[in-house]
Amino acid sequence: MTLPTGDEEKGLGSGGYDASATLIAGKAFGPANVYLNLGYTRIDKVAEDGKKNIYSASLAGEWDIVKEWAIVGEVLYESPGAESEDAPVAVTAGLIWEIADNFSIDIGARVGLTDTAPDWGILAGISYTFGGPSAEEKHEK
Repeated sequence: MTLPTGDEEKGLGSGGYDASATLIAGKAFGPANVYLNLGYTRIDKVAEDGKKNIYSASLAGEWDIVKEWAIVGEVLYESPGAESEDAPVAVTAGLIWEIADNFSIDIGARVGLTDTAPDWGILAGISYTFGGPSAEEKHEK
């Protein structure tokens, strides 16, 4: 749920209440994991050229190449903004480096496959996972 806490006049938020739901399913295949994400967002206050209902989907994968490193990839889809537009579709590829148990750094590149998706982007992140298996326990499976 998104609450209208931004200043609409300054372009910070839509001034409305938005609701989102996402379903994520995953399956492990030895050192590889596959994920399917399905999402829906309802926008309360829509801009003139905006869309009220946004549907999204992605198929992602992760493959542990060695104990501390994994290759990741994802194909993303989002419903188009107007009937005449192409749906934004992009593909992402990257690496995850697990520095210590439950702490990792990741970097990736995204390329748009349709005219409505951004041409390219660089993604980076730092993750700390609370609890869960250690790196050794994950690789024992």
